[in-house]
Amino acid sequence: MSRGRSWARARSSPPAPATAVPATDSSPGRLRELFQGRYLRRTVVVSALWFAAYYVNYGIATWMPSLYTKTFGPDLTTALVYTLLNNVTGLLGTLVIALILGPVVVGALLAAGGGLTLIFAQLACLAAVGAVIALFAVETKGRTLAQLNS
Repeated sequence: MSRGRSWARARSSPPAPATAVPATDSSPGRLRELFQGRYLRRTVVVSALWFAAYYVNYGIATWMPSLYTKTFGPDLTTALVYTLLNNVTGLLGTLVIALILGPVVVGALLAAGGGLTLIFAQLACLAAVGAVIALFAVETKGRTLAQLNS
């Protein structure tokens, strides 16, 4: 009978109080926080991605006027204008993708049940495909930049 009484007492006791949700800190963060704690790894990864992207971009952009003049034959001024148009178009395309299409794609992946791991795995696969294409490009296979520029 003691079992029945303990059950009755447990049933009649008030529920445990709900735990309060901790208040969020609305103060602005400091720059040094990017290099501490949980943000350190994220900062390193994003910095490495930006470095790799800009290294490739500026490497190509530096050689573009020479490649235009040697391959297609325009004068240097026209080649520089083509390079400027190439850079401006790349910037505008990046902004369009980042501000319009990027959130749509990420939102669709998250809504479909994918997490951030899936998104980063897809970005890694895209980078790998780009690397394979760059390594096996017919125009540059086995040739140095000096050979391409001559």
